Amino acid sequence: MLYYVLPNCSIALVPRVASMAIAMAAMQTYYFSFCGNLQTPLDYYRMMLNSTTQTPNPALPIYQLVRDPVTRFISALVSAQIAPADAVGKIGLLMQNDDHFRPQSQWQNTQAFQYETQIPQFCAAAGLPVPAVANDSVGAPTLTPAQTTGIQNLYASDVSFHNSLTAVSSS
Repeated sequence: MLYYVLPNCSIALVPRVASMAIAMAAMQTYYFSFCGNLQTPLDYYRMMLNSTTQTPNPALPIYQLVRDPVTRFISALVSAQIAPADAVGKIGLLMQNDDHFRPQSQWQNTQAFQYETQIPQFCAAAGLPVPAVANDSVGAPTLTPAQTTGIQNLYASDVSFHNSLTAVSSS
């Protein structure tokens, strides 16, 4: 687990949950002097990855965005260029070895915000401007009802976590 440590908080780095947009906003807000040669969102993300730590600052709040597990899974498939049918036999391995597929509920003691509805509240808490978040559904595969149910079952703890976030909460 990785964290961005900002002057006023730590942010849990959860891949496929606006992580590039958050990295860019954090770099531009808190580390603007380092941004001179950064041109693309990926440049900002790589720079911020170099600034991550494996432990948050214990004196600061920890914030996390939580995305619907099925749409996050589909986004991870697109990112990894894996077809849904090809992922079936590898899902356990992917969940263990690829941060894009790891459960979001693994982060403990965070103040969590729902990705789909609470990005403005998340950004306000972190002292960041609300970034434009990329639409990563272009070219995304459509899961069958059975595949969707299977993903929901595999990520049952994430489904519960995500669904519990109707208002800002702590987990």
